[in-house]
Amino acid sequence: KCTGKPIEENWDKDQFTDADVQKLYKGKPFEGHKQNFYRCIREGGLPVSDVYSHIMAMNTCHLASIAGRLGRKITWDPAAEKIVGDEQAAKFAARTPRKGFEIARV
Repeated sequence: KCTGKPIEENWDKDQFTDADVQKLYKGKPFEGHKQNFYRCIREGGLPVSDVYSHIMAMNTCHLASIAGRLGRKITWDPAAEKIVGDEQAAKFAARTPRKGFEIARV
């Protein structure tokens, strides 16, 4: 269960119009992310919460964390998806996985 002051006080109440929700859900019914994902499997199409945008969002979080831990700015090459010009920071971005947790390169 999601709790906290923003949830309990309903901070986003009346922030979004029905038109906003229709645009987000691309004209499909508002049904939550999981049901939307299942609908896309059945009917085709992209879910409202696509993997690519989440990867970009998580990369931003990881990069901010690395920069914060090192106490300096870092440079990210989005085309190569690598930290450039900082060997120490780049080591934080990837590590050798533990045995049994490897991900096959395709």
